[in-house]
Amino acid sequence: MIAFLLQPVFIFLLAILQITLMDFFPIGPVSIDLAFVFVIYAGFWFTPLRGAVLCFMLGFFLDCIVSPIWGLHMFLYVLFFYIAMLAGAKIDRKNIAPASVFTGICLFLQGVLQVFFSWLILDVDMIYALPKIFLPQAILMGALSPFLYYIFNYFEGFLNAEVRQSARRL
Repeated sequence: MIAFLLQPVFIFLLAILQITLMDFFPIGPVSIDLAFVFVIYAGFWFTPLRGAVLCFMLGFFLDCIVSPIWGLHMFLYVLFFYIAMLAGAKIDRKNIAPASVFTGICLFLQGVLQVFFSWLILDVDMIYALPKIFLPQAILMGALSPFLYYIFNYFEGFLNAEVRQSARRL
């Protein structure tokens, strides 16, 4: 029960960590996108209800903090959660290469959708950002995703740990 109540707190902390990493540790024009890798991880390993709720909350927190188009992160994170959930049945999730390639492709597609919605809603032409920002970011996060999956798996085990004791006599 405590782990269930702590999950929104950890999601909020992940959103804050995401914003901090974007501001303080940019790698050229590319930034580290922990939140999106968590969305793909959730699609691979979480149940549909739990994953959708956590991805929606993560998108909500990021929309409240940084998004110029309110609701964009919520929509994209839930969309890519379900795409990852459907692909997780077909992809060998324990193998590093397919999961990394899938993460990179999804991150690039997210960039394409962000450019499209920025053009559609805000009338801002950001097509130049695809090869200069989103493609290197997709390659970088695809390479870092196995390490991040390991970290997320560790924290999920931490949250879902149960203390089992044998029955004692009274």
